[in-house]
Amino acid sequence: MMRKIKNKIEVIVFCLVILVLTSSFVSAFGVASPYWKDNPLVMAKGEKRIVNLNLQNMVGEVDVRVKAEIKKGEDIATLRKEVYAVKAGTSDTLVPVVIKIPKNATGTRKIEIAFKTITSGEGEGVVMGTGMNIGFDVLISEKVVEKPFLSMKSLLIALIIVIICIGIILLIKKNKRH
Repeated sequence: MMRKIKNKIEVIVFCLVILVLTSSFVSAFGVASPYWKDNPLVMAKGEKRIVNLNLQNMVGEVDVRVKAEIKKGEDIATLRKEVYAVKAGTSDTLVPVVIKIPKNATGTRKIEIAFKTITSGEGEGVVMGTGMNIGFDVLISEKVVEKPFLSMKSLLIALIIVIICIGIILLIKKNKRH
């Protein structure tokens, strides 16, 4: 009888210790994507696009660092960086994923990205991280995207040069009259 009570007390104390130790490290992060199973990304052959995934840390008061890694689709998708700082109480940390479809690609491609919290490892005991994977399909359309002869940037530069030339011509005419 005494042994049963002692075992119950040990279990209760163990559970309380675990609860106390883990409660001070409560943090959570989430990942939101504009694309999912029933809402795939549609891109044309030869097209390049940046898709922003959104990291969120709305639970708890601890900032987290999250590592992103492409698990599927590395032939068409790349990350600009691997580690992201996600502040507590925020939902606006963007993870740009650059997706480039080859001109000879066909069908559907799957992109899957794994996100895991990382710790500094300084003076910490056992740290339990959280992780999640997010994925979506990329449907490749038959339309081939050709680069335009003039991009918006080159059109803007040309417009600025024309305006400067017109300004110089007007100044020269004004100086000749005086």
